[in-house]
Amino acid sequence: MQRKRLATGKVVGAWSYESPNYAGITVGVKNSNGDLQPVIHAESVRCADGLVDRVVILKAELRKLGFVIVEDEETKQEPVKGSIDGILISHSADDVSFWEGFSLSEEDEEAIWSILKKYDTQGCSVRGTRKEVVEEIKK
Repeated sequence: MQRKRLATGKVVGAWSYESPNYAGITVGVKNSNGDLQPVIHAESVRCADGLVDRVVILKAELRKLGFVIVEDEETKQEPVKGSIDGILISHSADDVSFWEGFSLSEEDEEAIWSILKKYDTQGCSVRGTRKEVVEEIKK
């Protein structure tokens, strides 16, 4: 593990990790307990889309630790937009259901998007036509 004291006195550290589905490096900041709090992960993730490289930035944690977030406006992504037409539920490894045909109020749909946004840097998703998505999920 490598550590560095910033001019402000904050201590940052970096360490690597590897598991069957993840491999990468984490940057952490020393918190008030003296522990390195993970705030950035640069990793490769094995998911339905295959192997995906991503960077996960825990903005709320960084702000709590006194950091200012600076985003590159050229690469800033627009929030996910769309309608929720169905929900795939996994009951067990070989038992799933797809719930559709319901009509959400605008308020309820916004509440669901608000919850999903909290986890937008976790996991993977599949996007395409219905046929393409079904074929990808089959894999």
